[in-house]
Amino acid sequence: MSKNENNDKKSGSFMKVLLIILLSLGIGGGGMWYYTTQIAASPVPEAARQQPQEPAAQPLVSANPIFLELEPFTVTLNQNGFSRVLYIGFTLRFEDENSRKRVEKYLPEARSRILIELSGLDPERIHSKETPNVIKESVKRVLQPAFFPEHFTQHINDVLFTNFVVQ
Repeated sequence: MSKNENNDKKSGSFMKVLLIILLSLGIGGGGMWYYTTQIAASPVPEAARQQPQEPAAQPLVSANPIFLELEPFTVTLNQNGFSRVLYIGFTLRFEDENSRKRVEKYLPEARSRILIELSGLDPERIHSKETPNVIKESVKRVLQPAFFPEHFTQHINDVLFTNFVVQ
């Protein structure tokens, strides 16, 4: 085989590969163009427009107060041989109705979170002036995270005491 024929074969193979690459790029580009124009032209279903895809950063705040009264808690506080019994009840005030519904739906888990938090209180400091504020912030903090498998957090404005007895 002569050198010229060998170069012609290499050149022909190169041209075939180049043609296949260009054809593949053309088909891929055309497919992508068709796909994007079809997606842009297709109407968004009504259900997709109404349902938020991600949690709203700020809930819609109701003009009317939204409350949920919880059954009172009885907690024994023990620390360093010192013991007290705390009987405490409160009502939660929410920013939005969805937060109230979630807490009500997951009430056993919510009560468990609160009981665990209350059981960690120091029985020697339960009568201090700061204790009610500490309890309010603790209850808000433990109820704020989402309940599994929900993805939304709760928005609690206030914790209002209805009972507070220490023995």
